[in-house]
Amino acid sequence: ISKRIFYQFGKSGVTYLVYILWNVAEVMAVSLMYSAVAINASSLGLAAQDAEFVDVFPRSLIGCILSLGIPYILANQYFAISDRDKTIRLMNYGSTVTDMDLTPQQEKRVTLFDNSGVIKLSVTMQNLFYVESDDNYVKVWYTDSSGELKQYMLRCRLKTIEDSFSDSDLVRCHRKFLININKVEVLAAEKEGYYLTLESSKIDRIPVSKTYEAAVLARFNSR
Repeated sequence: ISKRIFYQFGKSGVTYLVYILWNVAEVMAVSLMYSAVAINASSLGLAAQDAEFVDVFPRSLIGCILSLGIPYILANQYFAISDRDKTIRLMNYGSTVTDMDLTPQQEKRVTLFDNSGVIKLSVTMQNLFYVESDDNYVKVWYTDSSGELKQYMLRCRLKTIEDSFSDSDLVRCHRKFLININKVEVLAAEKEGYYLTLESSKIDRIPVSKTYEAAVLARFNSR
């Protein structure tokens, strides 16, 4: 039940700290439940000896840490290492040997891999508009060589892309959106908050949440 609730709660993305705290709370809850059952069994005469909370809870907590805590720690380490090693990265072709001079725009290419490490999409930053979160997937919006707006979906977390491209032109503006700040034409302040209008008329306005307002304004003004 706990893992099912956590899955629903974590669809929008959670930090490792939240995951650790959730597991700690789960271990504590199981320990308390076991202690309550043991004490109740003792009071009904179903146990061989009387059980007191101060005696039962420490033992049950140690048991839960060994049976649940250690596997959770190992799982957390595995996911942390796996996430860090995902080969989603900003590729700079400045060191590539070529017979043509590359402009700064051409040098920056976003290469995206899915969770299994298979390359799925490679697009220049100048053609990338924004990335949208969709549960455990992301939608990448970009223009192809003919200038037509395209959408590509791959299995990956938006947070992973944000961390991998933290030094690029991709800026987090909402829990669901990463935008290419150089594609923003208008930053409008309205009663509900800020909205971004990108260069393509086919793209609806993208909201800026309160959490990311300061970062977006700073990047927009420094372009």
